[in-house]
Amino acid sequence: GERAVDDVRSVANQLLRRQFLFAGDRGATHAYEVVTGSRFRGYFTALFDALGYRLRISETEQWVGLLPDPELDLFPKMRTEQTIALLVLALAWQDAANRGAAEARAVVKTTLNEVLERYRDIAGRNRKEALTSARFEDALREFARRGLVWVGDWDPEAAASEIEIR
Repeated sequence: GERAVDDVRSVANQLLRRQFLFAGDRGATHAYEVVTGSRFRGYFTALFDALGYRLRISETEQWVGLLPDPELDLFPKMRTEQTIALLVLALAWQDAANRGAAEARAVVKTTLNEVLERYRDIAGRNRKEALTSARFEDALREFARRGLVWVGDWDPEAAASEIEIR
């Protein structure tokens, strides 16, 4: 019916806009259920394949995402600072997961300060940083737009922002 058509359109647009949807996000639970349900799963897989994406679903961690098909090479590459920030976030997530500190849906909570400190340790304190705090925060905002992280408001008392790495 019309409602199903509207749902499918809405979910497809959400995925194209955000790239990743987590069932725990406000307003994303229904979209997650539409994509992962047996009724439309094949449709979404075929649709995004035709657009040059591979649909990835993690039912355990309750997320769906679109990854560009690497064989097509149609999509823009990430900027260097985004790549560095993403690698640092991945390392922070993996370390926390190895310690058993991941929460429901494999979410790892940390702060902007902790992630920046980790980057500085990796980059070496005596060398000039390739990634400033401001550029790191810009990369985080882009990842938040895509649904890969959640960044909380600045807490002046703690002098930090909370980050959830997904």
